[in-house]
Amino acid sequence: MTFPEHSTQMMMHCISRFLQIGPEHGVNNVVLKGHINDIPTKFTGFIALFPLIHDQNDHTVAILDTTPTPRLRSECYDIIAALTITDRIRDLNIPDDPTTQRKLEALLALPGMPSIVIALGTTVQTQEESIVMFFVNGVGPERALSMVQEKIKNRRASLQ
Repeated sequence: MTFPEHSTQMMMHCISRFLQIGPEHGVNNVVLKGHINDIPTKFTGFIALFPLIHDQNDHTVAILDTTPTPRLRSECYDIIAALTITDRIRDLNIPDDPTTQRKLEALLALPGMPSIVIALGTTVQTQEESIVMFFVNGVGPERALSMVQEKIKNRRASLQ
């Protein structure tokens, strides 16, 4: 699916705003691949789950690639399908709390912001691959990744 230019810009704006919220205001992030230190990363691909206003139990998925030569959608699907949650991330003990999740998603849905984003990029200095997942409080990292992988799996199946 391709979006009109203004829709893509609006989604990118909403994703950028979401990434800037930070843990102190309800958005966690974990490094799924790459350095865990504070190394600047340039993100060029985004897989985002947007909560639906009319159905708080469902989300829609969008894939945005800002590189001059966008990755094939199937490549993004393969990258997401291969991701796993490491013991280091499990040890963070970020809890699942569906009540908190629904409340935060209701707030995020109104201005069109996502509730889960997987950002693909490279470190600025070394050009190493970096993948970071951002997700609202109330969703543990395992469930957040599982939700994205399930949506991607369904999207892939519907395109075949």
